[in-house]
Amino acid sequence: MSDPDRLRLAHLTDPHLPFAEPRGAELLGKRGLSLLNWRTKRRRRQGPEVAEALLADLLAAAPDRIAMTGDLVTFSLAREFAAARGWLERLGPPGRVLVTAGNHEALGPGWSARMAEAWGPYGRGPDGEAPPFRLDAGPAALIVVPTAVATPPFLAAGRVGPAGRARAAALIAAARAERRLPVVLMHHPPTAVASRRKGLLDASRTRAALAGAALVLHGHLHRPSLSWIEGPEGRIPVLGASGFATRPGFGEPPGAWRLLEIEAAPGGARVTLHERAITSAGDVRAATPLRFALPGPAGCRGRRIV
Repeated sequence: MSDPDRLRLAHLTDPHLPFAEPRGAELLGKRGLSLLNWRTKRRRRQGPEVAEALLADLLAAAPDRIAMTGDLVTFSLAREFAAARGWLERLGPPGRVLVTAGNHEALGPGWSARMAEAWGPYGRGPDGEAPPFRLDAGPAALIVVPTAVATPPFLAAGRVGPAGRARAAALIAAARAERRLPVVLMHHPPTAVASRRKGLLDASRTRAALAGAALVLHGHLHRPSLSWIEGPEGRIPVLGASGFATRPGFGEPPGAWRLLEIEAAPGGARVTLHERAITSAGDVRAATPLRFALPGPAGCRGRRIV
């Protein structure tokens, strides 16, 4: 039985798993550039063996919910999405696993329909609704906010858009009214930790829409990051994570996943972040845990923390 006062949430992002490569006419547009990047750089950095070791470690921890914040695939091919569905099923069933798309899911026209057909209830809400959607777990309301859009070559930017921002703000407000902690899951960071080429095109407006959240988790940068959004009860932590399948020693932080233990308290909450990273020996080691106080709605349900 789940604990209404605690949530153990796993976060992984940007696996870029090698399910398939484009060929023939599929190489038109951004896929050709992505294939060149894959074969000259990223194929050496991304290791299926890293993903397998971290996946086993994650499943052994038995988190309550699992958030995958984008770039599971690399080329946005229909057969990639189909193969990735099997990988998501290894993570867990829809509802336990929440998924949002990254920029590599969005390479070219028609990507959203291809992904939706292959992934089905993964990436959709409890009642089958398209994102932004909300799923309640323990003291939190997990709110998936999509940022992936098709962009021209050499750009990896995202956008939430007016409708997405309005929907996200409404979901956050509803969660706060119910004294739940709004935890936002997205691919692109809403703060200035990414370059303009890779950031959110509507970042400032998105930050305003998210100002009632308690915590934001994102991917995209392939490295840990901490930034903040100013909210009505204080600063909201915005946490980015390493790529899930990155091999050690290739110029990026090694592959990792995170377990966030979220505990509610009157007037707010705290989160303890445990990072589990691959080592050069191929085993998985824990980093020193970090603890954050989270802003939350007044009278947030949960026991008092001392």
